[in-house]
Amino acid sequence: MNDSRLPDNGVSFAANLDSLAPDLQDYSPAKFVDSVSNPRTRQVLYELGSSLGDIPKAPDDKRPEWAVNAWKEFWRSLQWMPKKVQESSDIDQIGFGFGIASDPRLDSLKASPDLARLFDVLSDLIPKIRSMAAQAPPEEAASFFKAQKDGHERAAQLEQVSQRTKIFVVVAVLWEVVAEFKSTSELFHWLKTAHGEGKQPLLAPGTDSREIRAVCKIIGLRYPARGGRPKKTRL
Repeated sequence: MNDSRLPDNGVSFAANLDSLAPDLQDYSPAKFVDSVSNPRTRQVLYELGSSLGDIPKAPDDKRPEWAVNAWKEFWRSLQWMPKKVQESSDIDQIGFGFGIASDPRLDSLKASPDLARLFDVLSDLIPKIRSMAAQAPPEEAASFFKAQKDGHERAAQLEQVSQRTKIFVVVAVLWEVVAEFKSTSELFHWLKTAHGEGKQPLLAPGTDSREIRAVCKIIGLRYPARGGRPKKTRL
């Protein structure tokens, strides 16, 4: 896309987003996930996308209900996009998303060749969309850039996610491992040895096993009282 496709000054921002469709048609969530070469990365991205409703649930999805619930609780507890933004205009949501995506700490995701390819596309489009916003009517432009600032601030806050949020995502991503345990005690001891980004312990010192039982209750993960594995029921 060349700059001649950018809107004239004062043209509605929303009215011109369709001009970017040709650049993004190969990067719909489902198409992008299908194009990922690494099977494990592809699976995790599918589970993430389907948990957000951006990708249809596959007929052969064998995840138990509690694993899907773990993703839902992760997003709910993360609150990466506050409710007021979700209920706001498209221009506010796009601006907020740009604020998060422009955080330099996300560059680590480029380690994957497939994600690097997507980031290259976005890196080309982001300044053009910002230009579109700047040339929009004053109220729309102000709304976009305020939302972008809010998104950037939110990205910085996401580093301080709660312990429970971290547990939800670990259970969601590694549900096949979690399904092999025979009790919440086994799950608790496994989580005690798990480490997150920067090799920081996942569980804070002194965390009680009751916290893990609470997490299991929230997502519906039930281990039989006398041992055994949680049921891998289909949704």
